[in-house]
Amino acid sequence: MQPLAAFFILLFVNPHSVSPIHQLLLTQDPPASITSFVPHPPGTQSARSLTLQALLSQPLNRQHSQIPWCAGISRTDPFSTFRSGEHTKWSVVRPLFSLSSRSLSLSIRRVTQTAEIRLIAIRHLPEILPGDDLGSLIVNAARETGVRLAEGDVLVIAQKIVSKSEGRLVSLAAVTPSPQALEIAEKQNRDPRLIEVILSESAHLLRRDAHVLITETRHGFVCANAGVDKSNVRGDDMVSLLPVAPDESAQQLRQRIRDLLGVSVAVIITDTFGRAWREGLTNAAIGVAGMNPLKDYRGEKDDCGRELSATVLAVADEIAAASGLLMQKNARVPVVIVRGCQYEPGNGSAQQLIRARERDLFR
Repeated sequence: MQPLAAFFILLFVNPHSVSPIHQLLLTQDPPASITSFVPHPPGTQSARSLTLQALLSQPLNRQHSQIPWCAGISRTDPFSTFRSGEHTKWSVVRPLFSLSSRSLSLSIRRVTQTAEIRLIAIRHLPEILPGDDLGSLIVNAARETGVRLAEGDVLVIAQKIVSKSEGRLVSLAAVTPSPQALEIAEKQNRDPRLIEVILSESAHLLRRDAHVLITETRHGFVCANAGVDKSNVRGDDMVSLLPVAPDESAQQLRQRIRDLLGVSVAVIITDTFGRAWREGLTNAAIGVAGMNPLKDYRGEKDDCGRELSATVLAVADEIAAASGLLMQKNARVPVVIVRGCQYEPGNGSAQQLIRARERDLFR
C-alpha cells in the first residue's frame, strides 16, 4: 500500500446515524476537484462545507460507501476542530486508530458555531444639510475611515441624518399649537408647539402619562412622541421628523451605493425605540432595503427534533440593535457597517416588522 500522498482526502459521514455523535471514516485518493467541491447535506437547501485538521502518519485503507457529505482535510494540526457551514462547529472528541486495517475513525459531536460578525463605525461625516447627497458622503467618510463597502455588507444608518438630508426638519417658531396640544402641554409641562408637531405626525394617540406620549405614526410604528426629536439637531427651536417613506429612503441609498461602488449591500435605517416590557432604549429598523427583515423558522426542527411553530426572528431589528453599540447618542457615529452577518437578500420592507392591530394584544 502506498503512503498517503495527497494533501486532501475525503471525509465520509455516516448518513444513517441518528445520534449527535457521528463516526467519520477517512480515505485516500480524492477527486482532483476536492478543493472546489461544495457539498449539499441531505435535507438542507444551503451548501455546507466541512474542513478537518488531522495529523495522518499512517497509510489508510480505502472505504466504500454512499456518502452524502465530503470535505477537504489538511494534514496539519492534530485533531483540532472543523466547521460545517456558518452555523455549526464539529469537535473531535475521540480519535480511534486501527493499525491492523490502517484506517482512522473519529468520533465527533456537533456544537453551536457562532459566525464572526464585524461592526465598523464610520466617522468623518460632516453635518448633514437638506439636499445633501448622503450616499456619496457615506462612501467618502468610509474611505477616510479606511474602509470600503463590500458585497453583502449591511449598511446601518441612523434616521437622523436621513431626515436631515431629506429636509425633514421643523422650526417650532412656525408652529401654532391646537387646543388639544395646549391641553396636553399644560398637563405634561412641555412646549405646546412640540406637542402640536407630535400630534401632526401621529395617526393615533395610544397612551400618555405626565411626561410622554405613545403614538402610532403614519408609517404604523408605535413609539414615543411619533419619532419627533430635538437631539442632535442644530438650533434651539428645530426638531427632526421621521422620513416620510423610510423603505424608499433605504432603497435610494442602496442604489446610490451600487452606482458609486458597484457593490450590492443591504441598507437598514434605524431609530431608537423603547420596549413595552423592558427598560431602556434600543435601535430598531424603520427602513429596510435589499434584505428580508424576518427569518421564519416555523416548520423547521430544533436540535431535539421538535417542529418549531412560532419562531420568527426579527433579523433587521437584531442588526439595528447591534449597531447601537457603536452609534450611541453622543459618539458622532451615525453609520455602521455590519460585515459577515448572514441574512436573506430580498425586497423586504420594515412594514413586515409591524404587528397587525388585530394580533396586537397590547392595543
